[in-house]
Amino acid sequence: MTKYLPWLLLSLPTVLVLLLWSYLPTQLPVHYSINGPDRLGSKDDFAGLVLSMTLTFGLLFYILIQVFSTLHRIKTNILTKAPLFSSIGASAMGILMVALALFNV
Repeated sequence: MTKYLPWLLLSLPTVLVLLLWSYLPTQLPVHYSINGPDRLGSKDDFAGLVLSMTLTFGLLFYILIQVFSTLHRIKTNILTKAPLFSSIGASAMGILMVALALFNV
């Protein structure tokens, strides 16, 4: 069960988008500048963005943990939790994107 937990966590933002699909506005912000949203996209664009950003951040966090562990000596019990930590961070980013879009922040 624990080996599938990172994948389950990474799927949460996409599942959240699918569950809230009918509540999302037709135009959603897909890019922000210092003055707020500067590019709007469709729901499909937004769903693809959430999925790609979640997977990209999950992979990036995992790679950074692996590189850091080779540069510094880390206990193996901490290193085995790297996929879990990286998926938690990536899922949090994806859920934050959905929340910002849903509440038009």
